[in-house]
Amino acid sequence: MRLVTAMSSAQHARFGEKMIRSVARYWPRDMLIDLWSEDEELDGFLELTDYVEFRKMGEAHRRPGWKYDQRFAAKVFALTSSALRCDGGVLVWLDADTLTRKHVTAEVIEEWLPPDKALAYLGRQGSTSECGVVLYRLDSPKVRAMLAALRAAYTSGDVFSLPEWHDSYVFDVMRRAHVPEALQHNLSPGGRGYEHVFEQSPVGEYIEHAKGPRRKARLDSN
Repeated sequence: MRLVTAMSSAQHARFGEKMIRSVARYWPRDMLIDLWSEDEELDGFLELTDYVEFRKMGEAHRRPGWKYDQRFAAKVFALTSSALRCDGGVLVWLDADTLTRKHVTAEVIEEWLPPDKALAYLGRQGSTSECGVVLYRLDSPKVRAMLAALRAAYTSGDVFSLPEWHDSYVFDVMRRAHVPEALQHNLSPGGRGYEHVFEQSPVGEYIEHAKGPRRKARLDSN
């Protein structure tokens, strides 16, 4: 099992260091952790060189609005780079602006990603999935194909032809294209719009997601 996240040096200073400490405290001790950053000055982090190259390519494709924010691509490159480092097993993506508050055991992880499922995510009807936490079973060829296509959308520049460019939108496109619904586990089936679905899912019992300025301000005070 491997957990992966990504953050800039500014994010590390504001909330990332707290996130890393909470993972070390509450997640299984035998779990591998990949920390990625585009900033070379963060010791112990893997360097997101492919993301840096993508941003150079993206200079010709600037558009206003968060749906076209190219910074979200860092998550895609970190996730897929870690997947390439793994022969199999479960890969967990966890956003840097989270705090784990309760022990996440192997049994809990199996509840989130049951043995007969290959992908677990936080779905929302009428908008995009919440990708603050996603679990991938890398032994599944379908998941491998999805991750390869997800990465290729950014390395090729094809992402710029999509209606939205952020990771959650492209995640949903590739999830639907490559992973049969029977292999997917939606952890928040009642989620709608842009609701904060962490709290509507079993994940919310264990992890706090500081999404948005107000939640991040609360995280700063902890």
